Amino acid sequence: MVRKEILMHLIVYNSIRLLLCNAAKQTKVSQRRISFKASVQALRQWEPMLNRNDLKEHERKRLLTLLREAIEKTN
Repeated sequence: MVRKEILMHLIVYNSIRLLLCNAAKQTKVSQRRISFKASVQALRQWEPMLNRNDLKEHERKRLLTLLREAIEKTN
């Protein structure tokens, strides 16, 4: 179970880093200028909206775009 938990943490960490990388490319700033901690906080704030069962695909994409823009502003 410990291995599974560690693996899950690594998957989440890498997923957040990928999100940061995409946000940095979008704004053409260094990935190092975007705060990891602020990005995690933004993701936690957006999570309830993104996990709604009644959310349509186009609305989910719109929310993900807004999340990426929020992360871009954490630099």
